[in-house]
Amino acid sequence: MVRFVGKISIVVLVLMLAACGSSADSGSGSGGVGGAGGTNAGPALDDSVNMLAKAYCGWMSKCQGPLFELMFNTEAQCATNFEANLVDGPVARFKLSIDAGRLIYDGSKISACITAFESASCGTNFEDLPACDAVFVGQVADGGDCISNEDCAGGAFCSANEQTCPGKCAARNARGQACTKDSCTKGLYCGEGDTCTDKELDGGACTDDEHCLSGDCEQDSEDSPGNGPDEKGVCVKAGMMPPTIKLGEPCSLEMTSVCEAGAACVMTGLDPSTSEPITLCKAKVAVDETCYLGFPHCPSGYYCDAKPQDGGSFEGACQALPKDGEACLTESFGTCAPGLVCDQGTCRKVARIGEACTSNATCISGLCESGACVVAPCDP
Repeated sequence: MVRFVGKISIVVLVLMLAACGSSADSGSGSGGVGGAGGTNAGPALDDSVNMLAKAYCGWMSKCQGPLFELMFNTEAQCATNFEANLVDGPVARFKLSIDAGRLIYDGSKISACITAFESASCGTNFEDLPACDAVFVGQVADGGDCISNEDCAGGAFCSANEQTCPGKCAARNARGQACTKDSCTKGLYCGEGDTCTDKELDGGACTDDEHCLSGDCEQDSEDSPGNGPDEKGVCVKAGMMPPTIKLGEPCSLEMTSVCEAGAACVMTGLDPSTSEPITLCKAKVAVDETCYLGFPHCPSGYYCDAKPQDGGSFEGACQALPKDGEACLTESFGTCAPGLVCDQGTCRKVARIGEACTSNATCISGLCESGACVVAPCDP
C-alpha cells in the first residue's frame, strides 16, 4: 500500500509542474499571476492549477481503474485534494518567486500542456512532457538565491532545504561527480557514495522511484512488502498497475493485485492448513451490512470494527471514523474521518494557509506558525 500511496501523492503532480518549468527561454512579455511576473496571455496561475488537477485526475481515473477508486472514490474528490495541496504547497512558493522576480509563469503555454495530459498514454512519465516545458521559466543565474529548482535558469538546481533557505542555484552534476539530492543531470540520480549514477531501465534493480528512468520502482511483493532504503525492487513501466482480480477470487493485501471496481480485498477467515488469512475480493457493503477487515469494505467515512488479530471474529460492523477532536484509530485503513488528520493521537481538521492550526501536521502547507498555517518558504 505504501508504494501506491506514494505514486499518487501530490509529489507526482509537483514533479509535473517542476518538469513543465525551468527553461533557458525567458518567455514573452511581462505581467503576472493576474499581475507581475508572467505573461498576460492565457489563464491566471490559480485557474491553471485547477485545470491541471482535473486533467491529471482524469488520467489517473483512466489508467489506474480500481486503484483510483480505492484512493479517491471520484475524479472530483481527487481534483479537490490535488488542487488544495498544490495551492498551499509548491504554487504558494511559486507565487513568492514570481513576486520576487525569480520566476516567470507563462499562461499561454498551459493549453498545450493540458492537452498533453489529456492525451497521454498510461505509460507516460510526467517528469518529461515537452509540451509543458515553458510554463514556468526560472530567472536566477548560478550562484543566485532560490527557494526551489524552478527559480533556477537553464535547468540548474536549487540547494534550498528546510535547514538552508534560501539556497543557491548551481549547475547540475554529471555522471561520476559528487552529488546531493536533486543535483544530478537528467537521466542520473544521486546513488551510492553520493555519486551521480545512470538511472535504471525497466527491469533494472532499484530501491526508490528516482532510481528508474520510468520513475516507478515496483517494491510490493512477498519479499519486499513496502518502501524503504533496504528493500529491493525492480523498475517497471510508468503507470503500470497490478492485475485486476474478479469478485470472489483470492487477492493480495500486499498490492500485488487489486480487486475490480466495487469490490475490496478483505480477510474472511483462516486457512486451516496454513493458519494464514484467507483474502478474497468481496463486494463493498452498506453501513448496515456485515464487513471484513482489509482494504476499505465500508462506505467512505466508515471503517470495519472486526478484530480477528485480537482473537475476535473476522466479521464486523461499519462504524463512523473519528471526528474532529476525537481520538485517532490505530487499527484501521483510515485513522480519522475524511478531511481530518491524526495529530498526536487526536483527529484535527486539515487547515489551509491563513487558517488556525495546532501543529505542522495539520497544515496542508506543512508549516504552522503562531497558531496559523503559513507558506513553507522552501521546498522540504
